Amino acid sequence: RVVAMVGGAAACRGGRSSASADAITSLLAELAVKGEGGGLNPSRFDRAAVRTVAGEGFGEMLSSEGGGAFWRQRCASIALPALAGNIKDIAASREGQTEHRECIGSLIAAGHFACCVPLPLLR
Repeated sequence: RVVAMVGGAAACRGGRSSASADAITSLLAELAVKGEGGGLNPSRFDRAAVRTVAGEGFGEMLSSEGGGAFWRQRCASIALPALAGNIKDIAASREGQTEHRECIGSLIAAGHFACCVPLPLLR
């Protein structure tokens, strides 16, 4: 969650800090979808817990106050393709084939998108 707070602060600050915010957005999206990445050893952690914490952290980042609406649109353009692709794969899989634990991070992050990013910015 500390990573998400740093990402939110970097995104709100803008300028040269935007590169840090972009990297953190990519990391949180990857962790929410796959439950691994960013040098995290998957054998040491429960992947469902990693997905859940990453989805919540992504929401904390998007909920940061300050800055303009543009940085939320920027975060959305970075993370949304991975999250949407994962949700489509889950929906396309046959019933019972995908466990809920595999999609929880993507669904949490998608819920935060719906609450935090103004919909006209996503068009």
